[in-house]
Amino acid sequence: MNMQTIKMICHRCGSEQMEEQITDLPFKLDIHKILIVKHTPAFVCESCGEIMLSDSVMESIDAIIRKIEKTDYELEVMRFAA
Repeated sequence: MNMQTIKMICHRCGSEQMEEQITDLPFKLDIHKILIVKHTPAFVCESCGEIMLSDSVMESIDAIIRKIEKTDYELEVMRFAA
């Protein structure tokens, strides 16, 4: 993935500088279940660190969540795959 700074407005601080990065993101699915998605493409605000995901990335993460919601695991670590 070609990392670059793009013009996008941060929802938290209003900065227009978001950097495209690969990061690991935690998702708390319920009181006893956490999912960590490794190597997730995201946009990170250079001013405040807010993380934003594209619609296509969020759709992929939603599919991962649907798969593991049916398991009994308390902690699941998965690698992002588009």
